[in-house]
Amino acid sequence: MNNMKIAVQFLACLLLVLSGLYGCRSAKEAGAEDSSSYHVDSKNIPLKQAGPVSNSFSSKYAPYRDSVYQYLQKQLTFTDTSLFRNRPEGRLNNLLADMVRWYTSRVKGERVDVSFIPYNLIQDTLHKGSITTGDLYRIIPRDQSLGWYEVSGAVLSRLADTVAREGGGAVSGLRMRIVNQKARDVLVGSLPVRESSWYYLVAPAHNVCRNVSERLVNRDHFIPQTGNSPRSMIFDSESEVRSCGILPLELRDVVMEYMSNQNRLERSLDNRIR
Repeated sequence: MNNMKIAVQFLACLLLVLSGLYGCRSAKEAGAEDSSSYHVDSKNIPLKQAGPVSNSFSSKYAPYRDSVYQYLQKQLTFTDTSLFRNRPEGRLNNLLADMVRWYTSRVKGERVDVSFIPYNLIQDTLHKGSITTGDLYRIIPRDQSLGWYEVSGAVLSRLADTVAREGGGAVSGLRMRIVNQKARDVLVGSLPVRESSWYYLVAPAHNVCRNVSERLVNRDHFIPQTGNSPRSMIFDSESEVRSCGILPLELRDVVMEYMSNQNRLERSLDNRIR
């Protein structure tokens, strides 16, 4: 899995470098005719004028290109309807958050109360039809580690307020209403959140848990931001996190594993955020 991710990144970088090199060569050739008046617009480099790639070079990277292409075209599952991200909730938001909670519960062998994915990590729509590995790179283009945290109810309440300020997001296991950009009637399962109770939360890893054995929490570190807002949910003290750890798979890999075991994807809106 990691080798293939590296290959995907390598091929993307290689294509960018090649386009720059051959585009620049075309520019130099044109500039030789009239260097005083020629202007290079980097946004519109005429790649069709580029010279052919040498056969020896092409043959060297062709196996990587072909294996990456096959990897990205691999069909994982199928959906009868397009799944959109949306606020306050969306079918794609709900699906991804549910996947993360399902995976974490399986890894830990115990319940996970709430999962949260920042809205800006979800970049596109899963369109009706076959879903491929390439689709996952399109909707989740960035690598993102996941962490689990045993947190107080006060942390979940602030997380709910953060989601409310952003107009909604991707959560699982948590239900709430948004009133004047504030979270109201916040439930975990079917019970109101109690600030003195403890809950398992899974969210993007942001170095909150620097040392699991010593349970260190720094005010300079935070989880997680929603949207593009600078607002973040801050742990006020060490006492708000009782234990924590990093999950073995990143977000995209979790989604891929889940989809590989599903013949068909479907998710409805259930008013978890309203």
